[in-house]
Amino acid sequence: MCTYTMTVDASTNLPPSIEDQQRGYDPYSGGQSSLTTRAVSGYCVGDNDLWCYSADLDSRPAQKACTWNGPASGPSPKGKRCSFKSDGWLRNGKCKDENDILRCESEWGPGAPSQPDYDGAMEYEDEDGGDLYEEAFSACEGSAVKDRCGEGLDIAKGKGDGFCVGWKASKLWCYFPSDEKRPAQKACVGKEADDACEYNPDGHNRKGVCAKREGEFQWSGMLRCFPNKGEKASQKCSSSGGPDPSADP
Repeated sequence: MCTYTMTVDASTNLPPSIEDQQRGYDPYSGGQSSLTTRAVSGYCVGDNDLWCYSADLDSRPAQKACTWNGPASGPSPKGKRCSFKSDGWLRNGKCKDENDILRCESEWGPGAPSQPDYDGAMEYEDEDGGDLYEEAFSACEGSAVKDRCGEGLDIAKGKGDGFCVGWKASKLWCYFPSDEKRPAQKACVGKEADDACEYNPDGHNRKGVCAKREGEFQWSGMLRCFPNKGEKASQKCSSSGGPDPSADP
C-alpha cells in the first residue's frame, strides 16, 4: 500500500485535464474550477524504480474494466470476464496482470487498429436492423490506410470524419477519432508523427512524441503518444509514492 498527495480539480476531485492546465485556472479567463489537494491511495508497481499506482485515477478503458487497488483493497479480479470500449466498439475479454497492473485483455486487441469484436459489436445495429459491424468494413473496401471513410453511412452519424485503419490491407475498417477513449491515442488525434504530445493515463501527466507502434502496427494508420525516456520518479514508492513519468502505460 502507498499514499501520496496530488493536486486535483475541486469540482471533480480528479486531476485537472491537460486542456485546463494549459489554459490555466484563472477564474477570470474562462471560469475554470479552483484547485485543491487530495490524498491518493494505491500500491507500488514497476521494476527498478517503484512508483505508486492508483486504479481510481486510471482513465484507460481496458484498465478501468479491471479496477483493483492492490491486495489491501480485496480479492483481485484477475481471470474474471470483462468488457470495455476504447474506440466505440465493445470488446470482451478477461482480466490479466500486465506489469503489476490489471487490464482487460481481449483476443480482438486493445482497440483500433485491431478490428472490432464481432460478438460485442452485435449491439451496434441501426433502426433498420443493418449490421454496422459489416458496414465498418465495407466502408473501406478498395481504400488504403488513412483514406477518409463513412460519409453518408449510418455508422458515421454524429461522429465526424473517419479514416481507414487495420492490420491487413484486405481487412481495413472505418475508425472515428471522436470515439477514441484511450488517452495516449487521443493525444495524437489530428497530429503527425514526431509531433509533441501530452497525456494523462493514470493521474500523472506524461509528455512525449506521436509515433506508430513497432512491427505490425507500422502501417496501420494509427498514432499514439509515446512518453519521453530518461525521466525518473520524483519520489520512491514506500510509505509515500509518486509517478514515474518514463513509464509507458
